[in-house]
Amino acid sequence: MNKVSIILISALSLFLCAQPTALIGNPDPPRTTWIDLYVAFQVVWMHDQERLAMDLNQVFSDKWGEPLFASLAASKPQYMDKLMYLIDWYEISAFGEISNEPRVYTDERHAAAFAELSARGVRSVEDAYLAAAYVEEWNILEYGGGNPEVEADACDYCEGIQLLTDAFKDLLSVAYFNLAKLASQVDDYSAQILSQADVDAILAQAWQPPEIGFFINGGLTDVWYDPATSGQGFFIAVYEKSATVFLSWLTYDTDLPDPGVSAHLGAACQRWLTAQGHYDGALADLVIYSANGGVFDASQPVPVLEPVGFMTLQFDDCNSGTVSYNLPGLGESGSIPIQRLAADNAVVCKVKIPVVP
Repeated sequence: MNKVSIILISALSLFLCAQPTALIGNPDPPRTTWIDLYVAFQVVWMHDQERLAMDLNQVFSDKWGEPLFASLAASKPQYMDKLMYLIDWYEISAFGEISNEPRVYTDERHAAAFAELSARGVRSVEDAYLAAAYVEEWNILEYGGGNPEVEADACDYCEGIQLLTDAFKDLLSVAYFNLAKLASQVDDYSAQILSQADVDAILAQAWQPPEIGFFINGGLTDVWYDPATSGQGFFIAVYEKSATVFLSWLTYDTDLPDPGVSAHLGAACQRWLTAQGHYDGALADLVIYSANGGVFDASQPVPVLEPVGFMTLQFDDCNSGTVSYNLPGLGESGSIPIQRLAADNAVVCKVKIPVVP
């Protein structure tokens, strides 16, 4: 292990060992206390790895003018952004600045690798393809996916941290794709780090990039509203295994009640609507229900759910979308632009969006 690695892990250890006393009475500890120290180091390492791949492909693009190098270099910033979301979310950057400057690495192994591989890749275009492929093999080895026939646990130390597991597996699938593309430019490509059997298995499959475009995912589970109608809003829950959305719509009646109308709890015009249905891509088609007949904190009478209309839920990205509704019985229809009430959990959504080579 190099000096930079030892310093980083030592700093993390000192910080976390001090937490039991320092955090007494603190309801919001740094999120790095939620993850294993080695995982924190690994996320930083992954960021360095993607930076290395980007720097090398940019050098080779400038030298040889091959479109594949330019394409790979242009794709890497989104991978690095995905990792920066994790670094910020778990507050790993609290232990030292993670640079986004070209050819600046946290780990000295990546600086050494850049010097060696860039020198190799400027000798010939084939050497450049081999040098770029070397990094992708290195990724696959580190992410635990050498044999694509076996479902790899790309982050065997991320147990219970689905956000990290998803990111590692996503980057592993991209490494398979990139290696296949680079190796196709070389006659009789031979393994450089992995076993030849593993490389042959990777190259034998028709790897495709992840789905392009935004899609609904569990990271959208949150509170949403339109600032123009503050005081109303939506609780949205996404269930990925069943591709289902459940929505609670906190709103009001279409008109204010007569002054003499009263309610024991809340306002007489308050309305609670729910909606649920399946989603596909960035769009969900939901049935709207009105709950009637219940009494506060009582099992009886049982509320009755009455379908009263339809709703389309469309997301543009992790922070904005549109609710389009149709309530035929009321003659009401329209669209509501929505955004998150708070941006804290947007990172969960952003990490789940596929990166596209």
